[in-house]
Amino acid sequence: MSKLGKLNEPLALAATISVLQRIRAVKNEMRLHRKQGDTTKLQACEKALSELIELARLVDIEISHHIYAAQNILENRNRGQRVSRRDFEAVRHLIHATPERIEALRLVLVEGKTFQAAAGKFGWSRQAIHKTLPLFYGALEKRADEINKIYPPDKY
Repeated sequence: MSKLGKLNEPLALAATISVLQRIRAVKNEMRLHRKQGDTTKLQACEKALSELIELARLVDIEISHHIYAAQNILENRNRGQRVSRRDFEAVRHLIHATPERIEALRLVLVEGKTFQAAAGKFGWSRQAIHKTLPLFYGALEKRADEINKIYPPDKY
């Protein structure tokens, strides 16, 4: 877990945009203070800038994990491999389903349970869980496309 704690992807993206905007504002302040020759305020801006750059680095690491987890899950889906618990938790918030369906998906994808066994735990048919899989993978693919627009693949 990062120094930021558990940070979900939408929050991380919003934080990145906010940090980048603040960096731009601090750089503009630094230009102004340089012109005015105010070294005290310039030093304060330099300190703030270094802290913002460190924060941006931490947020970027968190976003990279979400991207990696989504890619890893999508690449392994056709191989029949299990999803790691860490990867599943990183993308769990993308699944627009009830907590019970998400738990059933976790049982199938992470724990390796059959659809029948996972469905039995909740009193459902195996088809009920099977119908959730395309929604899950579709959400990952959609999110991956959105992320690639903001963070081109050469960024991570």
